[in-house]
Amino acid sequence: MKYKILSIFAIVFIFTCCNRYIDHFKIEGYWRIIKADDSFKGTVICISKKKDAYVGTIYKKNDNRYVKLLVDSNDVLFTSIYKLSKVQYKFVKTKIGAKLLSDYGLSTEQEYSAMTDNADTLKLIRKDNYTHTPDIILVRYKQTL
Repeated sequence: MKYKILSIFAIVFIFTCCNRYIDHFKIEGYWRIIKADDSFKGTVICISKKKDAYVGTIYKKNDNRYVKLLVDSNDVLFTSIYKLSKVQYKFVKTKIGAKLLSDYGLSTEQEYSAMTDNADTLKLIRKDNYTHTPDIILVRYKQTL
């Protein structure tokens, strides 16, 4: 009887500690893109809350020539970021040259699902990626806005 009560307390303690860590995860702040399959590698974005969803704007551009040509500072890179669960998010990213792509009737957005690896890492996986390897990895650049 004593061991059953101790095991129940241990299980409750473990779950409360895990939930406390996840609840304190803050997506708001500055994030650096360290892995990307397109030309945004090295770009720093600022994620902030706008109305019901989070929005990721470009804070600092990288040296890629297409980014310099087609993207301005303070452009919105992630148009909407929604929290699906305690550790999962849905990101909608605009493509480079979205205005030009829309003139030709092409898709201008890409949808990603994101998982928190730890308090300072987000891994984004495209919806059509069946290998489950992250397409984009974001690492926290600065905590404060």
